[in-house]
Amino acid sequence: MVDAAVSGSVAPQLRPQLAPVLKALDSGDADALVVAGLDRITRSLFSWAELVER
Repeated sequence: MVDAAVSGSVAPQLRPQLAPVLKALDSGDADALVVAGLDRITRSLFSWAELVER
Protein backbone atom coordinates (compact mmCIF):
# COMPACT_ATOMS: atom_id res chain seq x y z
CA MET A 1 0.00 0.00 0.00
CA VAL A 2 1.15 3.52 -0.68
CA ASP A 3 0.05 6.76 0.97
CA ALA A 4 0.48 8.86 -2.16
CA ALA A 5 0.86 12.58 -1.53
CA VAL A 6 0.66 12.15 2.25
CA SER A 7 3.46 13.74 4.24
CA GLY A 8 5.46 11.82 6.80
CA SER A 9 4.52 14.61 9.20
CA VAL A 10 0.94 13.26 9.35
CA ALA A 11 0.44 11.03 12.39
CA PRO A 12 0.58 7.34 11.42
CA GLN A 13 -2.92 6.56 12.72
CA LEU A 14 -4.34 9.36 10.53
CA ARG A 15 -2.79 8.18 7.26
CA PRO A 16 -5.40 6.52 5.02
CA GLN A 17 -3.26 3.54 3.94
CA LEU A 18 -1.13 3.14 7.06
CA ALA A 19 -3.92 2.94 9.64
CA PRO A 20 -5.34 -0.37 8.29
CA VAL A 21 -1.82 -1.83 8.08
CA LEU A 22 -1.19 -0.94 11.72
CA LYS A 23 -4.47 -2.64 12.68
CA ALA A 24 -3.42 -5.75 10.76
CA LEU A 25 -0.10 -5.79 12.62
CA ASP A 26 -1.82 -5.31 15.99
CA SER A 27 -4.30 -8.13 15.31
CA GLY A 28 -1.65 -10.54 14.07
CA ASP A 29 -2.97 -10.59 10.48
CA ALA A 30 0.40 -9.19 9.34
CA ASP A 31 3.88 -9.95 10.61
CA ALA A 32 5.95 -6.99 9.44
CA LEU A 33 5.92 -3.51 7.97
CA VAL A 34 8.54 -2.63 5.37
CA VAL A 35 9.25 1.00 4.46
CA ALA A 36 11.71 2.57 2.03
CA GLY A 37 13.15 4.79 4.77
CA LEU A 38 12.34 5.82 8.32
CA ASP A 39 11.51 9.35 7.16
CA ARG A 40 8.81 7.88 4.92
CA ILE A 41 6.83 6.46 7.84
CA THR A 42 7.02 9.43 10.20
CA ARG A 43 9.05 12.51 10.92
CA SER A 44 8.17 12.52 14.62
CA LEU A 45 10.58 10.80 16.98
CA PHE A 46 7.67 10.13 19.34
CA SER A 47 5.56 8.49 16.60
CA TRP A 48 8.56 6.46 15.44
CA ALA A 49 9.14 5.20 18.99
CA GLU A 50 5.47 4.19 19.25
CA LEU A 51 5.71 2.27 15.97
CA VAL A 52 8.88 0.46 17.07
CA GLU A 53 7.24 -0.48 20.37
CA ARG A 54 4.30 -2.00 18.47
